[in-house]
Amino acid sequence: MIGCGYPTPSDLLCAPELAILALLETAIEITESTLTSAHPDLYSPDDDIIDPLFAGSSQTVRTLLTLLHALAEQIRVYRLLAQQTQTSGNHPPEDF
Repeated sequence: MIGCGYPTPSDLLCAPELAILALLETAIEITESTLTSAHPDLYSPDDDIIDPLFAGSSQTVRTLLTLLHALAEQIRVYRLLAQQTQTSGNHPPEDF
């Protein structure tokens, strides 16, 4: 997981969903790296001037990266809640 390592067997015993969340976090990291390497103009203030043919594509990638960052943040929050639940000994409600 981003900055935290992968869930341990003990973590997964209490919250098995942490396994797929770790997978999603890794996929987000790889996707971000791939998109930014394919669109180096994302971090250039002159991206429309450098290659106007890809201006719309770069905007789409910017939007996608924003959504990926939001998803990564929600995963981080969920993981923290699961860890707090595990350390407190409480079990989350069914609709958690």
